Amino acid sequence: MIRLTPEAYQPDVQRLYTEIKDVWQAHLLVENIWLQPHIVGRSLRLHPGLVFVAVVGILVSAGALAALVIFPLLGSAGVVGHYVRCEILGLEPWPEAVDHPFKGIKEAELMDPLLQFLLALAIVVIAAKGSGYLSTRLGQPAVLGELLAGLILGPTVLDMLHWPVFGDEHLGETLSHLAHLGVLFLMFIAGLEIDVKGMMDAGRPAVLAGLMGVITPVALGMATALPFGFDPQQGLFIGLVLAATSVSISAQCLMELGVLGSQVCVALLGAAVVDDVLVILLLSLFVTLTGGGSGGVVAVIWVLVKMIAFLGLATWLGVRLIPRLGSLVDQLPISEGVMALVVVVTLLYAWAAEALGGVAAITGAFLAGLLFARTPLRHYVETRMSTLAYTWLVPVFFVSIGLEANALALGLAGLPFTLLITIVALISKVLGCGIGARLGGFSNSEALRLGVGMTSRGEVGLIVASVGLDAGLIGEEIFAGMVLMVLATTLLTPIMLRALYPQSVGQPEPTEVTGP
Repeated sequence: MIRLTPEAYQPDVQRLYTEIKDVWQAHLLVENIWLQPHIVGRSLRLHPGLVFVAVVGILVSAGALAALVIFPLLGSAGVVGHYVRCEILGLEPWPEAVDHPFKGIKEAELMDPLLQFLLALAIVVIAAKGSGYLSTRLGQPAVLGELLAGLILGPTVLDMLHWPVFGDEHLGETLSHLAHLGVLFLMFIAGLEIDVKGMMDAGRPAVLAGLMGVITPVALGMATALPFGFDPQQGLFIGLVLAATSVSISAQCLMELGVLGSQVCVALLGAAVVDDVLVILLLSLFVTLTGGGSGGVVAVIWVLVKMIAFLGLATWLGVRLIPRLGSLVDQLPISEGVMALVVVVTLLYAWAAEALGGVAAITGAFLAGLLFARTPLRHYVETRMSTLAYTWLVPVFFVSIGLEANALALGLAGLPFTLLITIVALISKVLGCGIGARLGGFSNSEALRLGVGMTSRGEVGLIVASVGLDAGLIGEEIFAGMVLMVLATTLLTPIMLRALYPQSVGQPEPTEVTGP
């Protein structure tokens, strides 16, 4: 019989200890990367935004790979799994020669439209919140993750709305309506957080920045388009698309950074109003002079009169009626009566702005927020409106921007123009608005922040581009390029703002990032 001495166990114990130590160190590494992912970018000297894009790409690839394994199992138990698996693999779900239990049933009839809407909405909200959380863990605004989630779910990558399981042709339109509600409530909250007196004090730089922020993009956009074979009319319209500004993305990012009430941000929102009025006026003028409208100069003057009349009348009525209505409704025994009043006023102002005043609906919602900011119910409204908006409507809006972008329709021939026009879009806004702000008395750093905040085109740029597509001024490929330009500027704006504002300036508000 052989007896083992303690020395005989020593090599095995040492080897086991080494293996446990290696496993524990690997565990700590994974834990640190998950809990503090910004250390990856810092250790590799990479920008956190680049790390975030890489992580999202890895997750999407891993999800597609897992779908090839998981969905076949789901396919044996239900139709959804089978269809999604075939969509990923590019296969025919039910070949004509195969006898299957669903033969003769149309794809759109496999699921009720309401169930399709519920499933799509759940996917959008989950993707938005998950990507937003990942973005904040990487030191970036949550809106960046939500925009990238929309791009991944859109026709560029997964094309979610065209999966066979989503056969309802009105599903995209329904999500678009929800997205519009989201941006209206977002702009209402932005107006609610603005100091009206401070906005009036920032009038000169706001007006000059808004004016130069339209002239410079129009000029540079037209100069860029002409060498690519576009006629002057098309070039002028492309420049007009570049002149559009939607500060809803910037407003969300600035709220997360906690600097929305600063002088620069107040001037930024004021400049956006000036920009919106000028772009709508120029768009109306352009459509009228190119034959898309009628009435000539009289029609243009009428558009200007409507804008001025709406802004003046809406402000006058709001200053006198909204505080009184708020106090009256607050005393009535109505469940959430004040919030019902807020929603109704926001929707009516948004409707009146576009239908009666000829300006964008978001301008009316922003004006409604400014008016409610003057009431004693400001903080009460802000808390509840944030809960309502950031729970699902605002995420749907940010995801919907990516859902409308299809880079595959662009083609290789239109890629050089799209890249160049995107660069021009960024430079022209920063340069034009920055010069205007500088002439208005801002310092160089303040002018740069204002210019960067105006670079996002958002839904306003998409609306202007859609007008050109419907009027035949641009084709599908150029429209796709404009959509990608809008998406690129929208994606880059939060990154640039984050770089210009150190983390010590402000802290994110929980309801705006993660919801209640």
